Amino acid sequence: VFPRSEAADWIAEKIELNQGATVIILDDDVSIHNAWEVRFKDYIGIICLKSFKIAEEAIEFINAADKDKLFLLIDFELIKQKLSGLQVIEQTSMQRSSILVTSHYAHKNIQDLATKAGVKILPKQLSPEVPIEIRENSADKRRN
Repeated sequence: VFPRSEAADWIAEKIELNQGATVIILDDDVSIHNAWEVRFKDYIGIICLKSFKIAEEAIEFINAADKDKLFLLIDFELIKQKLSGLQVIEQTSMQRSSILVTSHYAHKNIQDLATKAGVKILPKQLSPEVPIEIRENSADKRRN
């Protein structure tokens, strides 16, 4: 038996989404897109899932959308692309509604960059286990 310790301040302990949110997945690995689709299959109809492999295409979509309804799950390392996932988050000003999903979570420099940007990190290995919470829209609550 081990005592429970507090999670590091940079780690994402859950994915919190608003009802009706569009979750943007940006990763250059098709298997990760498939894994997220399986992970979110029970939430389709409550949230929308949109997948991208190319950073510039994701940026274009994000900047044209209602950012208040978006949530980003973005890989840090995008192979053969000019931008990192963190740069995509910063260029779209989505720090408050993003999680950096990466297998490079243990690198201190990535932790520091994410912390400085105000972005939580989710180790890719934990993505099948992290709790997903869907919040009712405050407008829906006021109507009831």
